[in-house]
Amino acid sequence: MPNIFHRYPVVFLALGVVVFSVFLWGCATGGNSAGNQSLIGLIKIAEQGDKETQYNLGTKYRKGHGVLKDYKEALKWYRKSAGQGYAEAQFDFGVMYAKGEGVQKAPTEAFKWHLKAADQGHIKAQYSVGWMYYRGFGTQKNLQ
Repeated sequence: MPNIFHRYPVVFLALGVVVFSVFLWGCATGGNSAGNQSLIGLIKIAEQGDKETQYNLGTKYRKGHGVLKDYKEALKWYRKSAGQGYAEAQFDFGVMYAKGEGVQKAPTEAFKWHLKAADQGHIKAQYSVGWMYYRGFGTQKNLQ
């Protein structure tokens, strides 16, 4: 009995390419429709002003978790959350300005947002502000 794989190699190769392409597309777009539905739900909650959900959406877009990486979208959600005083968002918003992720590098803007988070007791922001003063990054150098 002849091996079917040897008889029709092009068919099986094409089938493999299609299956692999569908797999990659699913990974890149967040997977299944249930995942897309939950993303839609998160966006609705964030649009209603929930600062923690806005921060979480920003992180999803910044890191590419379940969505395509999109710094502009991450900045949008971080900005909304940070504007409501959410320290985690203020810190990450500042990091994006410090690194130039989706925006032109802006050390002064990074310092401003890290200082806001530090004032709320955010430990990484406190360290960052100390480093910024020490280096004069986004602020005047101050070793006091």
